[in-house]
Amino acid sequence: MTFYPVAREQGNLMIVGQGLELDLTVLQKMRLQRLDLGLPPASAEWARLTLPHPALSFITHLCLSEDTRNNQYPWDDAWGHLTSLPALTHLALTGHLSHALMPQILADCPRLLVAVTVYYKEKNRNLANAFARALTIRDPRIVVAVIDVSTDDWETGARGADDYWVHAEKFVARRRRGGIEYNAVLSC
Repeated sequence: MTFYPVAREQGNLMIVGQGLELDLTVLQKMRLQRLDLGLPPASAEWARLTLPHPALSFITHLCLSEDTRNNQYPWDDAWGHLTSLPALTHLALTGHLSHALMPQILADCPRLLVAVTVYYKEKNRNLANAFARALTIRDPRIVVAVIDVSTDDWETGARGADDYWVHAEKFVARRRRGGIEYNAVLSC
């Protein structure tokens, strides 16, 4: 597990690794606004225990990454807690997690401004393109993005420069004006 506490005073934290045991009391004191983390193998159980915690009540930007493609992600009470995060306006999920959860999240979270399906590294561009073409939901908030290196992008944003969140916001704005097709993929 690796912590990237750059700009902790700005409320940004990235935690990379699985088997994550978050100390939620410490996170609550940090009043995080942006959190990027890798999910443990039992991610539904993690969601059930972690998402309702007050430590996440200030989170506006949340990125959840899951490497295990064999997990099932039925929409249930565990993932339904995403809809109860009071400040959440930006959500990013990795491709396979997004495929299972995004339709219900979009339906239940009207305050979301941006919903990103993330594919890391250029080698996954074909997966991103296939995902974008297969989308049946025509919601302008959906962004399918290919990000070169997540830690570099996160650090860029934590230091105040344009990260994938900023690029996704611009992408959504252009789509709302009719300038971007629904099956387009954002490259960051």
